[in-house]
Amino acid sequence: MRRFISIKNKLLLLLLVSIALILLLIGLSLGYLIEQYFERNAQQDFARFYGELSEQLLLQEENLKTQGQRLSRRSDVISSVNMISRYASAEDYRPLVYDSEKRSLAHSFYNEARAAGIDQIVAYDSSGELIAYYSVAAEAGMGYLSYQEGQPRTVVTRSGEYDALSWHDGELPGELASRYEAGLHRDLARYRSVGQGIVIEHVTPVYRTFADGSRTTVGYLQVKKLLGSDFINGLSDKTGIHGSLITAEGKRFGRLDDIDIDKLGPIETTSAVKLHLPFQHYNLTGYFAAAVAIELHDSGPAIVLAGLPKSVVDQAVDETFSAVLVVLLLSAALILPLGIVVSRKTFSQPLAKLLTGVESLQRGEYGAQVTLKGNDELSTVARAFNDM
Repeated sequence: MRRFISIKNKLLLLLLVSIALILLLIGLSLGYLIEQYFERNAQQDFARFYGELSEQLLLQEENLKTQGQRLSRRSDVISSVNMISRYASAEDYRPLVYDSEKRSLAHSFYNEARAAGIDQIVAYDSSGELIAYYSVAAEAGMGYLSYQEGQPRTVVTRSGEYDALSWHDGELPGELASRYEAGLHRDLARYRSVGQGIVIEHVTPVYRTFADGSRTTVGYLQVKKLLGSDFINGLSDKTGIHGSLITAEGKRFGRLDDIDIDKLGPIETTSAVKLHLPFQHYNLTGYFAAAVAIELHDSGPAIVLAGLPKSVVDQAVDETFSAVLVVLLLSAALILPLGIVVSRKTFSQPLAKLLTGVESLQRGEYGAQVTLKGNDELSTVARAFNDM
């Protein structure tokens, strides 16, 4: 006798497949909606991250401007810069007169920078030549430019040491220029790339004012603030979002090392820091990410990258599919027994009665009757059988 799958089993199988497909569709839809939900939340978090970045950058710009202007108005600074600017050439330079004044100016910068949270203060004369400096990034934190027999020499000392005997020949810090291009001065902060990250710099003219109210520029003060690992990590701690600062040379500072910026494509550069920085958002494998490119002076842009791991999203999606699987198993456990009972009453028993009637006809029992109640298709077949 040929084996066959009963209609009851076919219907049960169809029911289970339908339930599985519906639950799978629900699971996929929920997974997509969950990822979209977290992506929208990530965009809001990135807006908060870059909003905080904008506020801190603008605050640093304003602080540099304020401190530079205040320092440029100090009478001792004006007097020193004015006096040092008097020599006409390197041959006219008098070390006994000018070096002492430059050491005093450098030490004054050291005290001022520590009090104001500034990382570098540099004084230039009216021709743009370096006078003296303080730099927190340099091992020899203070220094000045001197001349000996017409030849320039850099004299340096460690931060805080003022004794004339502690000063010795050395080199300028790598990020410090020996000359300032005065023609480039403008009353705006500029961003530059340095070895430890990027710096914000602001230049303020130093004016000598005459009795008649007229004034002349005797020099320039350049104040800088370094933005490196400490800055970006502090921003990450405050916002709870991983961030990295990437310079034009490709140096990376911060805690976000897993994202390859080359895969992000072109990033629109913002020429000036605004209260709300326009960022670009990315949905990457393993991360929701965003990026802002800040224009740097004399180099390519610096990129501030932010990222949120998708581990939370993946966990939520996995939990959703686990829940769907549990629902599928529970549905099968509940529906199968019920389906068996319903299919037996609806299909198996009526079909068995019809089969008995057919077998009776085969044996020549032409008076056999099949009794089925109802108005469905099987009842109609039973009535037609009885009328034969």
